[in-house]
Amino acid sequence: MTPAENRPRRRGRRGVTLLEVMVVVAIVGVLGALSAGFTVQMLKSSRVNTAAKTVNAAIGLARQRSITAGCAHFAQLNGPTYTGAGPQGFPRTPGTVAIVRKADCDSTNAFFEAGDRIVESEQWSPDDPFLRAQVEVRPPPGLVGGAHMANDAITFGFDRLGRRSIFVDMTGGGMGNFVVNNVFDATDVLVVFEESVPPGNNPQLGVTMRVRPASSPRVN
Repeated sequence: MTPAENRPRRRGRRGVTLLEVMVVVAIVGVLGALSAGFTVQMLKSSRVNTAAKTVNAAIGLARQRSITAGCAHFAQLNGPTYTGAGPQGFPRTPGTVAIVRKADCDSTNAFFEAGDRIVESEQWSPDDPFLRAQVEVRPPPGLVGGAHMANDAITFGFDRLGRRSIFVDMTGGGMGNFVVNNVFDATDVLVVFEESVPPGNNPQLGVTMRVRPASSPRVN
């Protein structure tokens, strides 16, 4: 036999069957669906975490400024539909947390008064109306009127020694409607940021912010 005849014959290429194509398409579809679900959940988690960290940082900074500057400050947390009224400079924007320096450094009023000055303001709730509805703030029962913050606001005030006080605008009226809440004077205040769910359902994720009476706040 010639050398050519001794060579093994190459097998012909087998075409891809329809079943194999269907299997590949199915796998790609499953992976795509899993990826999409993961991405949506990741975005929800990011919005909730960002809101909690933004508010937590503002409250901590208000306390730090009070001690280092020797002047009372407060952090005003506005609900997502807050419409409070007040003079020029009053932190009225919904879905924000504002740090305010008191004009009277010895003031014990943790609400906006003439001469007070906003030193920083951050959006904790997304600007987009649809996305805004994805994050809710659930304060302790009795701190605001409903289970979640809406058209109301909470202020965490600190004197020059860093001692905390809490004022609440439960009516959404604005500057003149903040009243002191003494119930939480000596206790930790737990504020939960969670994804929005239909009434009666439990949120799939939430982040707890703990505001202590005499120390910086903590997230989770």
